[in-house]
Amino acid sequence: MADHPHGLPSRWWIVALAVLVVVAGVAAAALLPTRHYRATTRLLISSPWSVSTIHEVSRRQLDHQRAEACAQIATTGPAVQAAVDAAGVSGGNPQVTATAPGNDPFVVLSVTSTSPEAAQAVANAYAGTLNTALTALEQAPSAVSLSVTVLEPARLPTQPDGWLGRVLG
Repeated sequence: MADHPHGLPSRWWIVALAVLVVVAGVAAAALLPTRHYRATTRLLISSPWSVSTIHEVSRRQLDHQRAEACAQIATTGPAVQAAVDAAGVSGGNPQVTATAPGNDPFVVLSVTSTSPEAAQAVANAYAGTLNTALTALEQAPSAVSLSVTVLEPARLPTQPDGWLGRVLG
């Protein structure tokens, strides 16, 4: 210490290490992906026709075709915006995927958002907005409105989506 009255030159490596740790921490935080949360709902798409109006097999085929159309329409900008507006959320940048698996009249709809509450609210809002979005995009009043029934409501996601989300959870 006699050679260095302030002690800094002999301990420069401690200062350099501290600066390196802070810079590495900031860089790691900036490079980590934003956490995304996924909420999924399952909807039944059906026509409000009685069995006497149309043959049961034909009705099931038509309902499946309508479910496929609803799955495609659910991911469009107007349909997503209608669900976001109905959910009353802002931000969260929701991304929507929808499928009509198998030959059934079901739509499995997933909403991924940076907010778990927004993901859940938007997914659950689709039951009330999908029929209106379908009619608006067809640009003609539908002769028969669809019945959209929630089979499984979206639950509040508790962990971020993906493997990194489960690790950082």
